[in-house]
Amino acid sequence: MFQKRKNQLTELTELARTKESSSRRKLKEYEYRKMIELLMKSCQSSLNRVRDKKRKDYYGLEHQFHNAFDMTETLIGLDWFMKEWERIFLNYSRAGRVKKLSQRPTIGRIDHNKGYLIENIQAESYGFNVSKAKSKSCIITVVKESLSDVNTGSSYYKIVKCSSLELAIKTVNGIIHYKTRLSDYSGNIEKGLAAKIGDYSISIQSEKLSNINSGSITKAI
Repeated sequence: MFQKRKNQLTELTELARTKESSSRRKLKEYEYRKMIELLMKSCQSSLNRVRDKKRKDYYGLEHQFHNAFDMTETLIGLDWFMKEWERIFLNYSRAGRVKKLSQRPTIGRIDHNKGYLIENIQAESYGFNVSKAKSKSCIITVVKESLSDVNTGSSYYKIVKCSSLELAIKTVNGIIHYKTRLSDYSGNIEKGLAAKIGDYSISIQSEKLSNINSGSITKAI
């Protein structure tokens, strides 16, 4: 399997060389191979996401390709895609010894409600991919289950509107007095994030998809 993947990478790297347009910058041999290797890995990751039942935010989404080799080969033939992939890769590759994950090229979806189709994908940095979700207005709901020392017997319930995912997580932390991170939540902002922290059940959802009555929402500052 390793040798097969190595041979495929060599074949795709050579293909990328033949497809290179005169307007694109010339890369060194090791840079070209690394650039195509990252592209192939990103293609494989996109396939893994839609096939993994544990990835509820991706599982079942339409994917135009059946394997990473065919997807990589097709993308190499798209000059508009490769120009942007190369630009992002160079920023990442030539950043020095300390390469930031946020600079690494990845395959992103334009419309997160749709799958990995040629017309719905683009080359973008990992940081930009993450920031698209973080910048969206969202609604958080925090519920604390009834405890023995609560005389009323009712649950604590709080709904807050936030201008970004970053602010939403900070607001949740202030409410429950515990520092949560994005990694504590399952799902995504498009279809909803959820977490169970102690006695608290937390959900964060895009405002566009939320059906909560606006009269019951508090706005986060």
